Amino acid sequence: MTGRNGENYFSLNSDCFLIKGAKRGALYNLANGDVFSVDPVSVRILEGCERRASVDEIAAGVSEVGREAIAGYLAKIASAGMGRFSSAPNAEPKLDVQKRHETLDFLWLELREDCNLRCRHCYCMSKPAAREVDRLTHEEWKRVIAEAAELGCHELQFIGGEPLLYGDGLFDLAEYAVSLGFNKMEIFSNLTLLTDDWADRIVALKMDVATSIYSKRPEIHDLCTTVPGSLERTLAGVRKLRERGIRTRAGCTVMKQNQDHLEETMAFFREVDMRRPGFDLVRPSGRGNDAEIFPDKISKRQQYKVRARFITTDRPTFIKRFNGNGCWQGKVVVSSTGAIHPCIMQRDDISTNVRTSSLRSILDGDLRKYWDISLDDIEVCRDCEYRYACQDCRPVAYGQSGRLTAKSLHCSYDPYAGEWKDAE
Repeated sequence: MTGRNGENYFSLNSDCFLIKGAKRGALYNLANGDVFSVDPVSVRILEGCERRASVDEIAAGVSEVGREAIAGYLAKIASAGMGRFSSAPNAEPKLDVQKRHETLDFLWLELREDCNLRCRHCYCMSKPAAREVDRLTHEEWKRVIAEAAELGCHELQFIGGEPLLYGDGLFDLAEYAVSLGFNKMEIFSNLTLLTDDWADRIVALKMDVATSIYSKRPEIHDLCTTVPGSLERTLAGVRKLRERGIRTRAGCTVMKQNQDHLEETMAFFREVDMRRPGFDLVRPSGRGNDAEIFPDKISKRQQYKVRARFITTDRPTFIKRFNGNGCWQGKVVVSSTGAIHPCIMQRDDISTNVRTSSLRSILDGDLRKYWDISLDDIEVCRDCEYRYACQDCRPVAYGQSGRLTAKSLHCSYDPYAGEWKDAE
């Protein structure tokens, strides 16, 4: 069995990539995002094709299976639209995936480090102000926004602490951002301070809003925020927005204090028609890095990746993960003091500040360490064939180990055995 008319060569399409792991491999079809597991013998067959060897030459080097079986296997790949037979070695080059991410796509503005709540899991350890800090001035914030716009950024999120503690100035900054071309802005707030006037300005500026609700039960939600009456005030803010036609995006961080009520909370989100309702396990960052609040009744099978199920891996996502961190690239946090972080959960001090450095120089300098770290640099993950199809949260691995290159504990795959382990 060979291709038609005696075609004795087989080549994968230019946007199909064989990625080797320690034992097995994976075949990535970037045309449609599919990822297929490949056994060790088939890896050797496809490696031969990538070297432009003939089917006869591949069969001579792969003694475990016969030539007809090899040709039949390749014919299945061809019928799936991922390759083709030819009478001579294919000279078509592979898709160029060596493209370092250079643009700033998303900006977090951490307007305040303090908050009127004191949540048990807060990643930045925010709380009601206990001392004065050297915060950026309003004009300095405008300069940051202007520099981001010059770099082509059009999306930002106002966060804290509690961003509404910044007062009317938040909406002045939003208006300024709109004037510079920002077309997607979101406020992430507990909404307990939201006024009718601010709700009206959110509508006028076409801003999105996100909040956190930890339970529909006031006693459980308030146990998480440590402030009595906080759920009632958050829901009052949600109602203000809903009356104006704004559906609030809602999330729930799961911790020991609310783990028994998760299904009830998700049902509540659907009941009140929250936008993109979802939940996340507490991250080991800030006050969240506390064993006393880690959920202990959530099955590890719910926490861990336990089978080969990945998000679609098309050309842009493959290229992004091939060249750096799949999450951090293109993003930056500017704190209330001007300090820079790669992510709201990764609170490293990278010794740079927007008061002394431009955003451009920061992106080209200290931040590159975080943008460029890919799973090729991560322990164990570097030997996994799924590394360019996998989502990875470095702050989880860092918070649990203290090492930026530590493998996340939320994956049960063993690339050395080529097996998914029982997470329990």
